Amino acid sequence: MAEAAGSERLTARFSLFGAYRPLPADTEGEMIRVVQEAIQNVKKHADAGQLWVQVEYGPERVALEVRDDGRGGALEHPTGTSAGHFGLTGMKERAEAIGGTLEVSSARGEGTAIRLSVPARREAREQSEAKE
Repeated sequence: MAEAAGSERLTARFSLFGAYRPLPADTEGEMIRVVQEAIQNVKKHADAGQLWVQVEYGPERVALEVRDDGRGGALEHPTGTSAGHFGLTGMKERAEAIGGTLEVSSARGEGTAIRLSVPARREAREQSEAKE
């Protein structure tokens, strides 16, 4: 459990399921950018007390979820509103660029969940196995 920088009352939790395996560098980079944007959105707009980040390495896909218990309503503002921020539209475009999908669920008063799912590409798995 950690307290998110810039927020006195936001507690962050991280969970990891499955065994880590490397993905192509561009895939990992875009995943990180989506998570960064999602966390920034929670810190700036959600008025949340809890933030959860979960990564799950499955046999065919890697799933990443950022969820909060904030005010919700994220789907009402899908585009970024300031320089360097891409909003939900930009996050979806990043997901598609790496062959993934981005799902958003958000309801007023019930928080927001952003789930990114990308293929666990065979070439990354083969490179990892070759190093062993």
